[in-house]
Amino acid sequence: MAASSRPAGPQTDNAVLVGTEWLAAHLADPGVRVVEVDVSRARYDDWHIGGAVLWNIYADFRDADYGLADKATLENLVARSGISPESTVVFYGYAPALGFWLMSLYGHRDVRILDCARDTWRVEGYPWSNQPGTPTPVAYRLGKEDPALRATLPEVRAAIGRPSTTLVDVRSTSEYRGDCFWTSGAMQPGGRAGHVPTARHQPIEGLYDSRGAFLPAADLAGVFASIDMEDNAELITYCTVGGRAATAWFVLTHLLGRRHVRVYDGSWAEWGLTESVPVAGDPGTSAPFVQVIEVLTTRPEEIEAITDEWTAKTEGPRKATRALLAADQERPHTYIQIVEFPSYDDAMENTRLPETWEFAERLAALADAPLKFRNLEVRRVYDLG
Repeated sequence: MAASSRPAGPQTDNAVLVGTEWLAAHLADPGVRVVEVDVSRARYDDWHIGGAVLWNIYADFRDADYGLADKATLENLVARSGISPESTVVFYGYAPALGFWLMSLYGHRDVRILDCARDTWRVEGYPWSNQPGTPTPVAYRLGKEDPALRATLPEVRAAIGRPSTTLVDVRSTSEYRGDCFWTSGAMQPGGRAGHVPTARHQPIEGLYDSRGAFLPAADLAGVFASIDMEDNAELITYCTVGGRAATAWFVLTHLLGRRHVRVYDGSWAEWGLTESVPVAGDPGTSAPFVQVIEVLTTRPEEIEAITDEWTAKTEGPRKATRALLAADQERPHTYIQIVEFPSYDDAMENTRLPETWEFAERLAALADAPLKFRNLEVRRVYDLG
């Protein structure tokens, strides 16, 4: 069979999934390349699908700061894997969606995922080997990176608190809460545990059946019940090293038909080791958070009115300690709204209030141009009194 037999959902692309029978029948096809994606060589060296090569996330994908490796390094990885522009590339293993996302990022036209768990292949009697795959290297020039698929650290930082973008943390509760840095439960010397401020916690357990194949679309939609599938707002997924973030992207984009989803591939391995970015959930992070909103409008009185209304409605649950609206004396009809919070965590809680979402929508409707947001970490307060 050319693809998995799982039911298709609306606007989905099940051709990206292949079943075990199809792959077994095409292992000798020179136009098909099989790649296992993992975080070490251990499982691959123990056994792997016959003829498959290994892509090691840490050794092959990442630079020293856990960012994505440069294009020349990735081109070399693809070339030595025997992949040509015409190849059908099938990923499996620990993080197949990360390999799928990487090839899609650079425009490879035919990328698939084996629709079962790694161990299912061997348990069901399909051919395996413990000899390294040795494909003939092929010259390959990667295409231009697609900005619609990837978010960088500066872009994630700029998205904090922005109503038009939802940051989606797909890690475990203990990682999100800041109890550990790594998936294993360990901390990282010099790193901070926690989550990106305003990120929504959306774990991705429950995506697979007993064989490790993706569940039907209706069940997958239940896992992502907190995500509006019809909304045009942007989603940015992240995890620890990109594997789970890419899996969430793959399910949302290809199996559920959600548009405007990007992956922050640096994820927590990069963010948690970057001193200049804010971290929520970290007990050591208590610096005030200030959100600055620039509004171009000819109706400042109406903005004052809805601000007063929001202040009254949120008197109990509101986390903001102070807000002010100021007129820019150098730019006509330009107003700056400044909202101060005790901490990043408090700002995140405030953002989740339904009244805050309603206020943001009404504010945008009163503006004569898109709102401009700035999120500031207060480093020091000077008493000038």
